[in-house]
Amino acid sequence: MRIELVISRAKQLPEGAVPALEKELITRLQNQY
Repeated sequence: MRIELVISRAKQLPEGAVPALEKELITRLQNQY
């Protein structure tokens, strides 16, 4: 399985976006296995 995560460096991510993305990614990974 391959996961591609593309984040544009041109614009700043909102505060709290990265932890939210990490949480979502972990949740999805746990759901798949």
